[in-house]
Amino acid sequence: MPEKPKPLRSTVGVPPGRYFVRVSAGFPNWSLQATTANGRDASVVPIDLGSDLAGVTITFTDRPTELSGQVSANGALETMTVLIFPAESSAWSGYGSSSRRFANVRADKAGNFKVNNLPAGEYFAVAIPDRIANDWQNPKFLESLTSEATRVRLRDGDKQTATLKVSR
Repeated sequence: MPEKPKPLRSTVGVPPGRYFVRVSAGFPNWSLQATTANGRDASVVPIDLGSDLAGVTITFTDRPTELSGQVSANGALETMTVLIFPAESSAWSGYGSSSRRFANVRADKAGNFKVNNLPAGEYFAVAIPDRIANDWQNPKFLESLTSEATRVRLRDGDKQTATLKVSR
């Protein structure tokens, strides 16, 4: 009688702690939608790993989200950075070295911008001068931008547009 296959244990040898489940490469024309573990998206919310992790579902989509739009300002638009960050302030820290729910892109000379593959959720979008964009990981800085930011809700597969005025 053949031996029953053993379940794959990709967490063997990984010390206990808080981890994200992220995928660094995908398939052509597909993007990561979510990595679900214990009922939540472990690509944006860390999971506590105390032993082997089983039951992880990695979902790809061929209908990624898109947020695009126009920055309106006086002056050189290509010196503007568009920041997109979660509306929930609790997501502004503790996300590891990078987060799928944050994006920063420079506007082009015409003020256009586009960001793909953000997970579904509520976001703030704001345009700021490049010279102050380096502080984007500071929760106090993000808080100071919320009153001038545009609130955007993305659902899976959504393509949204926004017109952003420059803050500061």
